[in-house]
Amino acid sequence: MGSIDFAGIRFQIETILAEDVSAYFVCVTGDLLCYCDDEEDRPQVAGNIELYLIHADDARAHGHEAEDLFDQMQESYDCYHLIFDVETGDFRESFTAAFDEPAGWNILMFHRLEVLPAFRGYRLGLAAIDRAIEIFGRGCGYAVLKAVPLQVEPLDSPEKARWHETMQLANFPEDEAVARAQLQTHYARLGFRSIFGTDWMASNLAYQRPDLVEIGFSL
Repeated sequence: MGSIDFAGIRFQIETILAEDVSAYFVCVTGDLLCYCDDEEDRPQVAGNIELYLIHADDARAHGHEAEDLFDQMQESYDCYHLIFDVETGDFRESFTAAFDEPAGWNILMFHRLEVLPAFRGYRLGLAAIDRAIEIFGRGCGYAVLKAVPLQVEPLDSPEKARWHETMQLANFPEDEAVARAQLQTHYARLGFRSIFGTDWMASNLAYQRPDLVEIGFSL
């Protein structure tokens, strides 16, 4: 692989055409692309990103309960019970006290981020999250994510084991607590902070985020 000239993301959006609460839970996936000086105009896939745009505002307007909206997957359900008051359906006062009032009810939840070994060290993943927030974060009060190191995932199949080897995850800390702390420090560069000392992190999107230079993105 030659030097990287520039990088980008190819996003794909998946939703349903139905009057159902799941229509307001939109899946966004993306391939991280790098254009190298020895590959002419053909980009190399450098990794991938997966996030969910949770349209709580529109869901509420159409009579859906917030808890039903977030009950589309275990991760979003856990997030709901962490930051929302189940009795009122509003954000917990302790959460808004820590992260300030939101500009809207919508939530941008980052689910997964993978960067291939050859493309690490450029802060490409942070730049991808930042770009996703710029594109999909309008109208969202908060961006949230759960800092789960990839290397601690169980290797419960041959496919998982091959993926673990391809990603060279053995090079990262094996101690889960150390790995999580390092990952949270990494995401903090974008302005994310831990929610109540948990693995979950949030950022109020009403505030200006660090620019790419400040987060250390450099090709």
